[in-house]
Amino acid sequence: MTLVKPLPHLPFTLEPTLLKRWTVQEYHRISELGILDANERTELIAGQITLMAAKGTPHVTALRLLATALDALLAEQPVFVSTQDPIQLDNFSEPEPDLAIVQGTVLDYTEDHPRPEQVYLVVEVADSTLKQ
Repeated sequence: MTLVKPLPHLPFTLEPTLLKRWTVQEYHRISELGILDANERTELIAGQITLMAAKGTPHVTALRLLATALDALLAEQPVFVSTQDPIQLDNFSEPEPDLAIVQGTVLDYTEDHPRPEQVYLVVEVADSTLKQ
């Protein structure tokens, strides 16, 4: 199942006010029900389900090098390095940044994703988008 399907010709334009604004809770539920294609990476941004770009080799290499360096640098600190994991910004956005430095330990987040006040740094590795 693909997330994006072509619409038949419509006699009107789809305005943002006509689009459903999904909540984080609804997004999780439709994912659990298998409505979203498990092979397509998505994230929820401002209530819209957004397809995530594929990660190329330079992107993955840069991210691994950065995560490894930060893990070593912050090993004694009460934080952990999170890679490509959700952060719940509000009830309508749950982006998955490439890397984040998060307060506490992984076990502090078994019930909920980190919130902005628990995140010290967010990093997006940009190899192709900067060329556009």
